[in-house]
Amino acid sequence: MKSIFMLCTVLILVLLLGVPVSAQLLEDNFTAAAGTQLNTVGWTTSSGGGTNNLTISTPGLTFNGYALSGIGNAVTFANTGEDVYKSFSPVNSGSVYLSFMANISAAQTGDYFIALSPSASQTNYYARLHVKSTTGGYLVGISKSNEVSGGAKYGSTVFSLNTTYLYVVKYSFFTAAAADTLNDSLNV
Repeated sequence: MKSIFMLCTVLILVLLLGVPVSAQLLEDNFTAAAGTQLNTVGWTTSSGGGTNNLTISTPGLTFNGYALSGIGNAVTFANTGEDVYKSFSPVNSGSVYLSFMANISAAQTGDYFIALSPSASQTNYYARLHVKSTTGGYLVGISKSNEVSGGAKYGSTVFSLNTTYLYVVKYSFFTAAAADTLNDSLNV
């Protein structure tokens, strides 16, 4: 998770297996005490350990109408520092959903801050969510694979800084063998 903004609070990270039956693969409501480092409560450091360690903060976020809103704390991170990941059961067919709330206070030129990746490689991501600064706020973008040919694809909706939004990323497998960065579909 390389952040490109000065502060982003993430309350909940939920991965769901898609259509037609949903099975929860991972949920983290960040319920440990404020100040607890993520790498001490089930998250693994993949790089940057010791620099701007990711810690649980309060208060958590809320999003009107979202059932999982307001039930935990948050994670605040800077534009440099530690990258962490949390493993979940591998999936290679159907669709995987990543949903979370975020409140972004500043964005820069565009980098990812959260991703889905195969457990065997923390550098070859299946889906990465990006934000970049624009007049009046920021844009949200998405990319597949480790190397972003031509950069992330950004939407045209300008999101307001310092506002909580609910994000949902959907990765759909084209074949049941493994992720196929050319044919698998990605939506945000």
